[in-house]
Amino acid sequence: MRMTSKKPHQLAVRRKSSINRLLIAVVVLSTVATAIHWSALSGPFIFDDAPAITDNPHITQLWPPGEVVAAPPSGPTEGRPIVSYSFAINYAISGLNPTHYRAVNIAIHVACAIALLLCVMGVLSTPGWPVALRRPRFWIGFAVALVWLAHPLTSEVVNYITQRTESLMALFVLIAFAIWVRQDRSANPLAMQLLAGVCVMLAVLCKETAVVAPLVFLLWDIANRRGDVVSLLRSRAVGYGALLCSWIIVAITLTLGSRADTVGVAHGVGRLDYLYQQASILLEYITLIVWPTNLTIDYGMARPTPFAAAIIPGAAVLLLLAGTISLCIKHPRVGWPLIAAWLLLAPTSSIVPIVSEVGTERRMYLPLACVISVVLPLMYLQFRSQLRDAAKSRKIGAALVVVLTCILAMENRHRSEDYADPLRLWKSATIATPDNPRAWLLYGVQVKNRQGPQEAIEQFEQAVHLDPAWPDAHLALGDALRELEHFEAAMHEYEAAANANPNYPPALRAVATSYNRVGRTDEAISLLRRAADVDPSHVSTREKLGILLLQAGKPNDAQPHLQYLTQQRPDSAEAWNNLASAHVLLGQKEQAIAACNRALAIDPEHRGAKLNLQRMTSEQGDRQ
Repeated sequence: MRMTSKKPHQLAVRRKSSINRLLIAVVVLSTVATAIHWSALSGPFIFDDAPAITDNPHITQLWPPGEVVAAPPSGPTEGRPIVSYSFAINYAISGLNPTHYRAVNIAIHVACAIALLLCVMGVLSTPGWPVALRRPRFWIGFAVALVWLAHPLTSEVVNYITQRTESLMALFVLIAFAIWVRQDRSANPLAMQLLAGVCVMLAVLCKETAVVAPLVFLLWDIANRRGDVVSLLRSRAVGYGALLCSWIIVAITLTLGSRADTVGVAHGVGRLDYLYQQASILLEYITLIVWPTNLTIDYGMARPTPFAAAIIPGAAVLLLLAGTISLCIKHPRVGWPLIAAWLLLAPTSSIVPIVSEVGTERRMYLPLACVISVVLPLMYLQFRSQLRDAAKSRKIGAALVVVLTCILAMENRHRSEDYADPLRLWKSATIATPDNPRAWLLYGVQVKNRQGPQEAIEQFEQAVHLDPAWPDAHLALGDALRELEHFEAAMHEYEAAANANPNYPPALRAVATSYNRVGRTDEAISLLRRAADVDPSHVSTREKLGILLLQAGKPNDAQPHLQYLTQQRPDSAEAWNNLASAHVLLGQKEQAIAACNRALAIDPEHRGAKLNLQRMTSEQGDRQ
């Protein structure tokens, strides 16, 4: 009787102790994360934050949901509705204050660390692990979460606001796995399976790379249960069915959306080209796990790569992969997380070219967690076997974790400071990837904004030198030269941009502006016509073309463009006045007067509209 009354009491004490330890973990992890990233909280929006947040009109409302999640085409949040809605909530609370957006990113990062702790605890709670790991599983899980949270490779996901896509995806995957590994100890395993499946579905709605999660879970079951795959699938058919629903969601989002501007083989970069580049990128990722310095926000764009350049790094990657597979066969429980890391990298680091970014550190966010969750427990076991003293092993292990965390946290804090200053951020990118023309161009943009066009010439020239066929580099250099009133040199750069891509509207517009300046009006009109054919919805192109045609005495050709301008800018007095001028030259008096009146209703002091209206009314008076 005493034993039966004592058992519930012991369970209550253990439960309370577990809750207290978890609360301590939350406080410590939150404190460390805030201390690391505090300096970057007020930093400006950067890079893809523009299409995802600052230039995204869809996040300025919370209803209707369909409008909120309708992200701009080919943008970083297209097909990722949960992330889009999180940005909309941020906007509703704080507008475009980047501090609040980053604060949410820090909170998500801490939540991921807690979920990782629960995953490690769940794995070490399963039968078959040494008692030396099972008993201190909470502290081992806490050490894994702490080291991962402080690692500099996670800094991009926190400080680069748009990369909330990565952290939210990781959070749902980690929660799903923490649930999945506990289903055998649950009173309702079927409900646990379904809940894990729902979490993975939410994960792919944050980022499509979570599509590999069902395979990761399957490999865990195989490594843990050592059963045959068919019987395993039958016993958890409902759970795997729920997990595989995520594949249907990915198929639908990719079909409805379009990432043709950034993903695919139709950009001069084939599947093998991309694969060859990934060999050296993967080695760089592995190096950064051990020595996380010289980080960069941009590895550059994918480009054609010869096979010879991939032989040595490719052989090294294949040896590492073979070693991981061998370890997984001999010691499935130990090797499984490393195989999971390879799988998580596969969607972005194999044969599907992501042309806009050949590599990014954020892709290591979850794979890094897998690696650390293997290395730290094995290190602890090694100390335990060498010292043969559990208490001493725990003390030494704890001390080493604290030292390692402090080292990583200091490096991570230093990296976070880069995100507070875009000039410093892009300068670091040119140091880490000196052969990356985009890093030099964007560094030049920051130098130009801060110090003026003369100081930015060197950076733009370096971008042109690294990629002479990249029109944006020529355009940036041309703009700087134009601001310095070196008009002939600027025209040369604009022409080079148009030659690099004859159908690139910004280049065509820039050349047309230069030609018009020197009186080559017909050539300027021809170029603007071509730009308008490529992108008929571009308002600035249509405006420039309409005005040049008007000045060239071709009001009939100009009228459609000027009419389009009033449709796109109905509150622009200048647009209505330009249309009025076309009507005047065509002898369309009533339409001209109506357009003048619209212009003057917007701006009663508009000089051009007053003159046009005076001209029309005086002509009517002369007739009478």
